[in-house]
Amino acid sequence: QLLPATFRALESQLGVSATMLGTFAMGQALFCAAAGPVWGALADRGSSRKTLIACGAVGWGTATILLGLAYHWWVILLLRCLNGLALASLSPICQSIVGDITEKQERGVTFGVIQAMMF
Repeated sequence: QLLPATFRALESQLGVSATMLGTFAMGQALFCAAAGPVWGALADRGSSRKTLIACGAVGWGTATILLGLAYHWWVILLLRCLNGLALASLSPICQSIVGDITEKQERGVTFGVIQAMMF
């Protein structure tokens, strides 16, 4: 979500084109879209959701920190894809936890609060 806000700075600091910056964003989005159902299936099939969400959060944080240190376009692209892979774990696992711990009549409000905090 932050990448478009930093396009101009990245263009000047790293010397990458707007096309390459768009490729970074698309790489993350594609990996996130592809990995979300996989994370959800792992959670639904009995893997520890606590472990899955911890792995996703640690992976996302690590990829984000490493992105701040990256100077080569291919490293940035790889890390953005890994970032999307890890980020994809958080939403489906969080939703399955909310479904388990809330009463049916409370779920809509709970999901709304969670979504509001994400943006």
